[in-house]
Amino acid sequence: MTEADIKRIEDSLRLALPEFYKTFLLNYPEDLIILGVTEFRDTTDFPPLSYSPDAIIDLNTIGWDHKGWLIVGDADCANYYFIKTDGIDKSVYLWDHYAEGFDVETESENITWEAGLRKEADSLEEFAKILIKKIVSPNRIGF
Repeated sequence: MTEADIKRIEDSLRLALPEFYKTFLLNYPEDLIILGVTEFRDTTDFPPLSYSPDAIIDLNTIGWDHKGWLIVGDADCANYYFIKTDGIDKSVYLWDHYAEGFDVETESENITWEAGLRKEADSLEEFAKILIKKIVSPNRIGF
C-alpha cells in the first residue's frame, strides 16, 4: 500500500483515515499478504483484514452509513470488522448480525446496530497476529 493508495481511499470515502490505520496499511504484515493471496482467493470476496484499496472502498460503500466507523475486513456471512475513525480508540470490533439483543430486521432507537459489536483486539497489529494464528492453525474454523 502506498500513500497514493491511502489518498485514493480517503478521497473515495470522503474521510480522513485515522493515523494509526494509515501507519498499519503502510506497514501491512507480509505474512497476511502472502496468506491473503493463498487462503482467501477462492473462499471470500474480501479477507478479514483488507489490504487492497479497492476492497476497502468497496466494503465501505455497500450501503453502510455508520458515521465514526470504518469497515476494515469481512468476517463472512454479512458480518464485518470495524475500527472507529476518531483516532482515539484503536481497537478492532466484529459486527455480528446474530449478536444477542440485536436483530437486523427490527433495529430500533433502543437497540442500534452497535449492539452487534464486540471487541476482537486492542489494535490492528494484535488483530493481525490473531488472524495469522487462526489461518495457520490446523483446526481452523472460520474467522
